[in-house]
Amino acid sequence: MTPRANSWPAPRVPGPARERPRPGRTGAAVTERPLPLRALKRARDRAADAVAAVALRWAPAEQALAATGRALHGRWRASDLLFRRAIEALAMRRFAGGPVFRRMPLGPVRVWGEVSHFSFGTTFFLRRGYEPETVALFAAALGPGATVVDVGANHGYFTVLSAALVGPTGRVEAFEPNPAVADALAEVLARNGLADRVPVHRVALADREGFAELFVSVSPVNDGLSSLLASADALERGVIRADRSVRVPTLTFDAFAERAGLGRVDLLKIDVEGAEARVLRGMERTLAACPPRRVVCETTPGGEAARLLTARGYAVRPLDDPRDGHRNYLFTAPDAA
Repeated sequence: MTPRANSWPAPRVPGPARERPRPGRTGAAVTERPLPLRALKRARDRAADAVAAVALRWAPAEQALAATGRALHGRWRASDLLFRRAIEALAMRRFAGGPVFRRMPLGPVRVWGEVSHFSFGTTFFLRRGYEPETVALFAAALGPGATVVDVGANHGYFTVLSAALVGPTGRVEAFEPNPAVADALAEVLARNGLADRVPVHRVALADREGFAELFVSVSPVNDGLSSLLASADALERGVIRADRSVRVPTLTFDAFAERAGLGRVDLLKIDVEGAEARVLRGMERTLAACPPRRVVCETTPGGEAARLLTARGYAVRPLDDPRDGHRNYLFTAPDAA
């Protein structure tokens, strides 16, 4: 089935606003639109739900939806909104029936990804994919035999990319302390034939060894927002709750590197929802004696994590678009520039 760019009719666009006087205490004119935005949104959502229902039941329709979404992504806002809603509806229905895997291009390689997760789903359905600048950085920096440590591996988007790039002669270590997410990560690795060479460490890297409370994500669309920190911002946004946590083991990077015989790391990825400074404080010996060549860290500019790395001589540049004040930054060691 060949997808057509005009598979669905373009939604009607509201005409220019008009004003009419409305009785009130001040008698001021009130702006009124002839076609309420709520009606447009309802129509869009009904259309998207219908598209998702067809795609859920008919594989060619799903492929057409993915191809059309990639073709139109970023070119027409109305289309982007329609596809976003359709993808969310499709993902939620699949989630109820268990994970659904699709094979997709990820940078220069092809991998199996669980498409109800936003990272793989975005890459499967939309043209730019999830964090394309970071994906391009991984592809440029990694080759056969390289070593990668993925701290906060989530569902394994960058874990499987790394493993595919470094090959069987390379080494990838994945850390994911959230038990449910670690299970999902293990399944993604198994689907990609990587379970035997990419270990899943169900422990949180931090600044001390022991145990800590991990505040688990309660977001209905992103189970990767768990953190060792119950930040005011995360609590206010409702993605974590103070009464929803699990006790997890903690380990320092220095202790892990020593026990595992880890040599110099070519690329270290840190995505731990605000607790990145704790990870870096737990690798002081490593940063002094054998600093990773490149560190990709989701953080804020000028924060403690950035200060710790730049104080060690790392150069920094941003990657991808910021989200809620956070974005990925690439920190490059002086001898790896």
